[in-house]
Amino acid sequence: MNIQKKLYIFILAIQTFNCSSSWLNIGCDLYCYAIVSELEAILEPPSITYNSYSPLIFTKNVNTSYTPEIKKITPTEGAFTIAPDLPTSLYLDNSTGIISGTPTQAQTKSTYRVQYENAGTILESNRFYILVQESSESGICNTTGIFPGCNSEQPYSCSDAVQPTYCYRELS
Repeated sequence: MNIQKKLYIFILAIQTFNCSSSWLNIGCDLYCYAIVSELEAILEPPSITYNSYSPLIFTKNVNTSYTPEIKKITPTEGAFTIAPDLPTSLYLDNSTGIISGTPTQAQTKSTYRVQYENAGTILESNRFYILVQESSESGICNTTGIFPGCNSEQPYSCSDAVQPTYCYRELS
């Protein structure tokens, strides 16, 4: 049954289904709730996201993986791709969308998007970030004090032992 037919049934049910007896109210409420829940599930668009992890943090020489949160997608029926290309030693499983690997070089935070294509339909993820840090928690930005190598006018940095150190006046 397509969305238009279900929407019509939903509107018809709301307009014609009226419970006036008090002993029927619980049944009516449950019936209407079931219709609304089904309609919400139908109208929710398919999606791919990695944003609950944002950024995806990998550590040099440590194997890590991130699984996308997907809704209304059957991964085995299509293929995932990523842009731009991932850093050396990181991989996108084109059938599951899992990003994994053991990076061998640190990399500053970079922006990526994943696409899923099935029978000519393309679905794109929101933008997300990947950071490859030199060592565990070394890629975290300072929010107080003066970062080593910075001055009081530009005290903040997200440098990850990647030279040169970049210093910033404001946090964003």
